[in-house]
Amino acid sequence: MSKKTYTSEDFSASDLLYFGYSNLQAAEILFEEKKAHLLDSAGYLAYLAFELILKAWLIHLQGTFKENHNINRMLELIKDLDPAIKLNKKEERIFNYISHFKTLRYPNCPQPSNIGDGDFDIIKKLDDALWREMPDELKGAYKKINSTLKGNRALGE
Repeated sequence: MSKKTYTSEDFSASDLLYFGYSNLQAAEILFEEKKAHLLDSAGYLAYLAFELILKAWLIHLQGTFKENHNINRMLELIKDLDPAIKLNKKEERIFNYISHFKTLRYPNCPQPSNIGDGDFDIIKKLDDALWREMPDELKGAYKKINSTLKGNRALGE
């Protein structure tokens, strides 16, 4: 069975960015709590944030993305579509490290990821690198988001 393909009819790039950056903010809050039992959730939220940000990027570049949760594959596809995108070696290592955070969603994973309360610093570095490389149109779409609406819902304080 082939994987489902999503289009801009299913998700707008700006909505995916909004959800992604909301997850990144939630991860930051959990990291700031400095409670060990919250670190898995914080790390997984950060992973999910990058997954959604990359899916927004794919929607922007090609209008589609396939059902996929592998951020390494997504980044490679983005770099194939736009060869001007460059992460330095350190940023690539950070990206690879964070790509393992997807295992934090399940207990007793056969190959568990380690995570510490200092990991948000490197998550932020990766976020800064991706933002630097992100197309200006996509950044502009994010900046225009109405923060009182999310996923066709009105948000309450």
